[in-house]
Amino acid sequence: MNAQVRCSIVCLGWLCFAPVASLAAQPSEPPPVAVPDAVTERIELFFRDISADRVRDAFTGLLAGSPLAKQTAAVDALVTKTPELARLYGPARNFEQITARRIGTDVLVLKYLYKCETFPVVWYFTVYRTFDRTAAANDPGRWIVVAVRFDTEIERLAE
Repeated sequence: MNAQVRCSIVCLGWLCFAPVASLAAQPSEPPPVAVPDAVTERIELFFRDISADRVRDAFTGLLAGSPLAKQTAAVDALVTKTPELARLYGPARNFEQITARRIGTDVLVLKYLYKCETFPVVWYFTVYRTFDRTAAANDPGRWIVVAVRFDTEIERLAE
């Protein structure tokens, strides 16, 4: 039998009860994923550029070498929508990587929290390692962005 027990803390006035054991093993966290420095640097530059209102430059740099760069209508839509974040939520204060997941050996899915003054925004990046195996391991052209989007569904980060 594989039973699960949910634990919570119950306080009754000054007396608190906190269960210390569970009948089922807790799911383990996936091991941390090593994100190549070139990918991290590219995304961090992207956030610094959009924070400085250099949105077109930010997307040009982020999508360098990517087939997405040729989808001009989609890129233009993101370039138009991104400055709205500052208008709606205030200027950016910081950003941080929330998750990094690997799909096979050549795809990474990254989630970042872009912290504006009054509300955070979630950015999603999918990067793909190209098959140019002659490139140096730290060559930024070796990993390309194949998907980028943002939303404000913060609670989904907890799933």
